[in-house]
Amino acid sequence: MDFLLDFILHIDQYMIDIVQEYHMWAYAILFLLIVAIIVVSILPAVVEVLRARLKQRKQK
Repeated sequence: MDFLLDFILHIDQYMIDIVQEYHMWAYAILFLLIVAIIVVSILPAVVEVLRARLKQRKQK
């Protein structure tokens, strides 16, 4: 838990290390992390909308 808090508070220092070690792969890793966060935050709402539409179709 302490590492996670330290990582969040000092992300700039960790990003320098990540970019120096992984070079161009660092951009791919960051892209995947950002996309994953967006998908995980939106996915539950999409599932609920689809579930409501399916329930509405069954009632007709």
